[in-house]
Amino acid sequence: RHSVLPSGNPMPSFWNCAGWGRDDPDELDEDCDDEPGRPMGVPVSQAEQRMALDRACAEMRAGATNLSFTGQLLSDHFGRGFGEALAGNSTVRLLQIDRNHLGEGSAKALSAALHQAEVAVQSLDLDYNALGDGGASWLAEALKVNTRLTELTLQGNNIGSKGVTALGQALGTNRSLQNLSLQGNRVGVEGAKALADALQENGHLNSLSLQSCEVGDNSAVMIAAALEANSSLRQLSLARNRIGDVGAKAFGAAFNRNHTLRELTLTRNSITDVGCRQIAEGLRFNHGLQELWMTHNRTSKLGAMVFAEPLEENDTLQVFGITTPFKPANSSDKVLSVSVGDASKEVGREPSDLSKQSFFPELVEEDYFKALQRSLELRKAVMKVKGGHKSVSICDACLGDRGARIIAEAMRHSKTLLQLELDRCAIGDEGAKLLAEALEHNHTLAELLLANNEIGDEGAAKLAAAFKRSSTIVCIDLDGNPARREVRASCAKRRRAPAASAAKSAVGMAAPPPLDANEEVDRPTSKWRNTADNDLLHEVALPVGRPSATAREGAA
Repeated sequence: RHSVLPSGNPMPSFWNCAGWGRDDPDELDEDCDDEPGRPMGVPVSQAEQRMALDRACAEMRAGATNLSFTGQLLSDHFGRGFGEALAGNSTVRLLQIDRNHLGEGSAKALSAALHQAEVAVQSLDLDYNALGDGGASWLAEALKVNTRLTELTLQGNNIGSKGVTALGQALGTNRSLQNLSLQGNRVGVEGAKALADALQENGHLNSLSLQSCEVGDNSAVMIAAALEANSSLRQLSLARNRIGDVGAKAFGAAFNRNHTLRELTLTRNSITDVGCRQIAEGLRFNHGLQELWMTHNRTSKLGAMVFAEPLEENDTLQVFGITTPFKPANSSDKVLSVSVGDASKEVGREPSDLSKQSFFPELVEEDYFKALQRSLELRKAVMKVKGGHKSVSICDACLGDRGARIIAEAMRHSKTLLQLELDRCAIGDEGAKLLAEALEHNHTLAELLLANNEIGDEGAAKLAAAFKRSSTIVCIDLDGNPARREVRASCAKRRRAPAASAAKSAVGMAAPPPLDANEEVDRPTSKWRNTADNDLLHEVALPVGRPSATAREGAA
């Protein structure tokens, strides 16, 4: 990116108080009235623009593949000439003319160039110019015939419903564009309808950013409905809009049918606890979403709690962010965010070191936080059992009998698990019975540690019976449970570990290697850290059954 004008003078500061260049583009100044990223000052003289054009032509003749004119205060005088020069070029792949004063005339010239088959531009950045509806319409005409362009960013171009409608209609026939950003424009209901229609017909668009586009519930409903028929879109950002519970309900319903969307951002909308419940219910049946961001909505503790059970059942979500008005001690203006998975993926922030962290016990006492924490730990344990770990430990998690049922189901089908520790997990007789039934089908487990739970005589008897019938189990630890001592003792008698041949499964599977005493048992990690806007962010790292989602390509 150029830091000086063609004349050699330092480039003037074109960033306004919104603070372009901050770590997080989502953290804009709430009190700033100016449009974020708008270049300040009048365009440079025609002589300077001619110099910039001459230099661009020279670089293209030299075979340049990347051209950037970011923030040089260029206007249509440059844009029209550059479009004509680009029409005969076949080398430029990346073109950045963002944060200038280009208008409809420049868009018309660029559109004419993009109509040419030899033009090979793949990425076009026109953010924060003044294209308007007319400029967007010219670019839409190019999209109908162009087969090379894969990325188009039009953030902050004063595009309204008419221009967005034209772009949406062009997407219906375009087969090359993969990433489109309309952040900071005014989509409107008609524009949203055109985009929704395009999503149902277009099978190539991967990323769509509609952040700060004045999208309301009606528009959100149309977009969510389109997702049910779409199988290509991977990232959708609707942050900083006016979406409420009606829109949230529509996305919850879309989760039932769409299993290809990987990342949805609903940060800074107007979703309440009612909308949270609808989205949470949708997560129960979704098998594709990997990242869901709902921070800074109108969510209370109850709204956060409704995600607890769905998170236990969903096995694909890797990152989940939500904030509530909960205020830790001495932090009256801060909020709490609970995140699942690789929470370091928050946009614009460096990856966090999650290896040296500790819990804050006084905060864990909050009911809603305990519910989420229980879900995260249970989900982690289940994924480790399914992932072939030999030793799994989950303690102090208040799983109860319901959590025991989920663990038992995973244990029933495990072919590698040797040790399972569920200490202080509030498991009662019903949970013990479910674990005992699972032992009948498991042929590898050697140790089941259930100390300090709520298992009585009935549950302990079921475990003792399973203990006697099992050919692999060595010990069931029931210390600290209400069951009578003699019943507990019948499970605690250690016996000699079976030979490897006896540990083979019914299908002839070789017995797993013995548990390494030095093997480290992964435990959830957590930390508190201050973020750029002074929020208190709580992160929980959670491995899942598939690789982490890729870093977001567009602004959230």
